Amino acid sequence: MTVVRVPITTIRERVRALTGRGPFAAPTLDHRYQRRESCEGYSCGCGYGAWQANDTLPVYSAERDTSHVAFHLRPGERLDAQPGYHHVLRPAVVIVFDTLKEYQHRFLPGDTLYVLQYVGELSYRVQHKDSVTEIHRFWAPQRRNGPKGALVQAGVEEWWVPIRTASGRSGWIRPHDRALLRGPNQFCIPAADSTIW
Repeated sequence: MTVVRVPITTIRERVRALTGRGPFAAPTLDHRYQRRESCEGYSCGCGYGAWQANDTLPVYSAERDTSHVAFHLRPGERLDAQPGYHHVLRPAVVIVFDTLKEYQHRFLPGDTLYVLQYVGELSYRVQHKDSVTEIHRFWAPQRRNGPKGALVQAGVEEWWVPIRTASGRSGWIRPHDRALLRGPNQFCIPAADSTIW
């Protein structure tokens, strides 16, 4: 079998031309996974627990159902946020431009990866052709030896969190604006539903 080699310079030019010009072909999915605290222990201050509403915020009766508002949180109202769920509606798209070996999996210049889920510690679950594997974020610009690929399309996800208020009311909120909520670490709350990874 003959392996066709694509010059790395050609792949890099293709990536530069494609970046920000999506949408790209990406598998349709509604992938739900639980988002736990991003780190262990209390020293990092990133997690669920005691939050506070900074503005009026709708609380929905059911996850992913914005047609039924159960009640509204008032500014200053405290709530207990429980481990929530991320719904990946469109995976992020990464194009490889250097030969790379990750977790017994070999990627070649030109390979396209679909980012399905953040696992933790800068590791992600990705789909490559017909298989799913875990990899480190090799496309990060700050990588010590330079990135081995590039993110050409951001993923789209929704984060839903079950909550309970001090008065005993419960429901679901969709955090997507840091200005609306205050938590142990403000940067744990995403700025929008579209996640760059």
